[in-house]
Amino acid sequence: MAASNAGYQVLLEDGNESPPISFLHGKNSGLGIPATLKQSVGEAAEPLVMCMSADELFTAACDVGSALSWNPTKRQFQTADPEVWMSGAEFQEQLHEQKHGHGVFKLLRSFVANGGVAKFVSGESPVIQLQHDPSADAVEFDMTNDADMLLFMELYLMASLPERLSGKAAINDNSPDLFVLTVSGLKYMVQAYGEDSAQYKLALSVVDSAVEQVVENFSQLMPNRLVSEVVLVDSANAAVAASARRLLQAEGSKTAFLPKAPIEIAECVDFDINGELCPPTLGQIERVQLFFWTMVILIIMLIMSTCCLCNMDIGRDSLLYAKFITEHNKAE
Repeated sequence: MAASNAGYQVLLEDGNESPPISFLHGKNSGLGIPATLKQSVGEAAEPLVMCMSADELFTAACDVGSALSWNPTKRQFQTADPEVWMSGAEFQEQLHEQKHGHGVFKLLRSFVANGGVAKFVSGESPVIQLQHDPSADAVEFDMTNDADMLLFMELYLMASLPERLSGKAAINDNSPDLFVLTVSGLKYMVQAYGEDSAQYKLALSVVDSAVEQVVENFSQLMPNRLVSEVVLVDSANAAVAASARRLLQAEGSKTAFLPKAPIEIAECVDFDINGELCPPTLGQIERVQLFFWTMVILIIMLIMSTCCLCNMDIGRDSLLYAKFITEHNKAE
């Protein structure tokens, strides 16, 4: 994952550690982050909490919010209401009609900017053809294949999510909102092609490019308010197993995670609501003061040491000056 974008922070978690759902999930006990977030703002405001993933398991964190996942039976992304966001047939039809103008190709801008090639291949079924560079072998992703379609459809819905939410009143209020977007399309690519396949390696580059675009879209939706974090998990299967064990432990007398409300919400991140730089934090002031007074003390010590050396009374040592005095007397 490219970490050069200053708009988000990348954290690499070990495969034995649990994914975000381990500390987000609270079931109906009110112990999860989404539930605590709502308790923090009180009844005066309503924070928007939403989780999205092609795998329904990863949307379980939003037991108090909206969960958007893929329904394999009806072949559509829907919420628990159920509100249908997009079906697989609708996605394929849009791709057929819009071709290179489809939003999927906007997700590949970073991929293309780094030397990659992305093309739409017309035919009976919509196909996206990708190359790491013009000299590399082309790899085709057939949208009639569930693994291929879920990868691009999931990323497309994540990128289009800010546009769909822009009209909601909950986005424009002062309450903090929480979005948990989990890319599970890579898991289906591994199951379909294997980790050593060209499809999976290109899919990693696609996700890397799409994450940058998704964060950029959310930044435009919530300027000067967005705090984003990308968590990479080496092994999804091991992570899910670890999460299940911790949730079972949480049902006992000792909870695995117990957040306390209210959660302190930062009023300013980089820039305030007026576009001006945020005032320094207490930690920043402490570091500046420590550095400044340390330098002052060191400079004073240097000056005092220099003065002491210059004003030292250096008497003549008989051993050092004996030969010089003898030769000087002889010369006279």
